[in-house]
Amino acid sequence: MFMYKSLITLLYPLIRLYLGIRRRRGKEDAHPDRFAERLGRPSLARPQGFLIWLHGASVGEINSMRGLIGRIHKEYPKASILLTSGTVTSAKVAKNFDALHQYVPIDVPFAVRRFMRHWHPDLAVRVDSDLWPIQLDALHRAGVPNFLINGAMSEKSFTRNKRNKAFAHGMLKSFTKIMAKSKTDAARLTALGAENVSVIDNLKYTTPPPQDKSEDRKKLQAIIGSRPVWHAAVLGETEGPIVFAAHRELKKKVPNILLLITPRHPSARGELAKRSGNLKLTFRSDGAEPSGDVYVADTIGEMGLFYRCSNVTFMGRSLLPDCRGSNPIEAMKLGNVVVTGKYTSTFDEVYDEMENDGALERVADSAQLADAIEKLLTDKKYHAQQHQAVERFIEKKENTLTIVMKELKPFITKT
Repeated sequence: MFMYKSLITLLYPLIRLYLGIRRRRGKEDAHPDRFAERLGRPSLARPQGFLIWLHGASVGEINSMRGLIGRIHKEYPKASILLTSGTVTSAKVAKNFDALHQYVPIDVPFAVRRFMRHWHPDLAVRVDSDLWPIQLDALHRAGVPNFLINGAMSEKSFTRNKRNKAFAHGMLKSFTKIMAKSKTDAARLTALGAENVSVIDNLKYTTPPPQDKSEDRKKLQAIIGSRPVWHAAVLGETEGPIVFAAHRELKKKVPNILLLITPRHPSARGELAKRSGNLKLTFRSDGAEPSGDVYVADTIGEMGLFYRCSNVTFMGRSLLPDCRGSNPIEAMKLGNVVVTGKYTSTFDEVYDEMENDGALERVADSAQLADAIEKLLTDKKYHAQQHQAVERFIEKKENTLTIVMKELKPFITKT
């Protein structure tokens, strides 16, 4: 660790230059006080009393802690929560949380010292795989109970860490408890020297589903009327032609069918329009209504609305080899039967269990996608069967937060 700290300190001028470049590109916060947080300089005062530090790298990890934050406040109302993350987008999301938000300090000794000196947390919880050696070492030296939830170790990271197992063990020994998100992750972490490792369901199962405005929902549902609807959620730009081909096939068999698309990036509207061929597209950002073949919801913060306006969803970012899948949990919690492609590595532990429970269908191409959607929209008995499987699957995941809170309880004081 001494050599690592020395090397990072020597490299600080380059790290500072890199941060400056990211700032100019809009990837770091432009506000001077908020940018300074990355250097360990706080922009908020530390509240009195017991402080729990929660950390997640970006939006997905931050959102997965929504349920945990609510549960902590419910059971320990006198405790304060500091929430850190590393991206501008996640900071915007964090504004909706009942927690203090700061950008996580860069993993340089002086920045971490400043951060720890000011905040001196009483308990630390990290989500997923955003592990920074100097931060973990500081927590260990300060004797702060430190938990890793949804602990993950990709095959690539595992191979890299095996080359320096002693260093990896030095990082992992800081954790009081690791709750891995799969047996594979648990095995890899244990092989690298982690102790007290268990497996729990993904924390994302505990996240409340996204909200919507009832007036917007009533208006959209009235416009859609009796039209059969399917939803392509978090669609990657390159998947458009495959989904459009499936929709053309569906139009031949399911009269007046409507495709709702929520693209992964709103900026994808140009690419979608270019690839749509003879399909008529309308765009929500234009204020248009779903009057054509495809309604593109190229807006932000309305996923709850579109999941509630459909009950069959294809999860995007899953049809091509460079895809890694999308989180299906929100769709399922809002009553959708889910179809996905073959490429779902980021969420394999979720999808594999869904398949084992009969709550998922995978497809490989536009023809299989069209067949799967047609059956779900036209065969009421089959749809009801799949919907019940989804409900059973979600129901059995509801105790994940209870397991997490049981592990944290001995380390949280109510005073």
